[in-house]
Amino acid sequence: MSTYADRLSQLRARLTDVGKQLSSLADRRKSFSLAAATGDATARKQIADTDAEAEALRREEQTISAAVETAVALDKQQELEEHARQVDAHRHAQGVIALNLEIDAALVHLREMFERRAVLLAGLARTNIVDGLFVGRLAGKAGPTRAACHAGLAKFIALEHPAPQSVRPLADTNTILVGIGAPPEAESPPAPRLGRKRKEGSDQ
Repeated sequence: MSTYADRLSQLRARLTDVGKQLSSLADRRKSFSLAAATGDATARKQIADTDAEAEALRREEQTISAAVETAVALDKQQELEEHARQVDAHRHAQGVIALNLEIDAALVHLREMFERRAVLLAGLARTNIVDGLFVGRLAGKAGPTRAACHAGLAKFIALEHPAPQSVRPLADTNTILVGIGAPPEAESPPAPRLGRKRKEGSDQ
């Protein structure tokens, strides 16, 4: 519910009440009209009091109507701003989803490259042409990981055989991200128009 929903409900209820009071005052004025027209002082006094009360109510009615229009406009503006935030959140979430998939694919490719590198290093060691200690340092996990990878990515790369739960694809969170925000084409409902009713057949 919007910030202005409760106030609009109260204003509209008061507007309805004022309308009923004005209708009742009009009936009262009519009931004294004949006597007042023939010179009855009491009837004239009743009509004067009724007119004063009705004028006060009409001024209140104008004020409330203006307040309703203002509140509707503010409510619509708030709704548009909220919709814009939803669209912005959706855009960011979709960007994260796309990058999650891209990063996961890149990490798989990087892991495969390290695995091929390990096979080649093992083959190089078997030739006995290169010092075994040197090959061992090249094959060490810490060396290439720190030299070739950002520390924040290293924990996602399976260089050997990590436990299944230790390396999870970033895309696992996409099922949550996909429901964030609203797509740009989702328009917020239009604000209601006051005092004007659509004629039947006007859209033809």
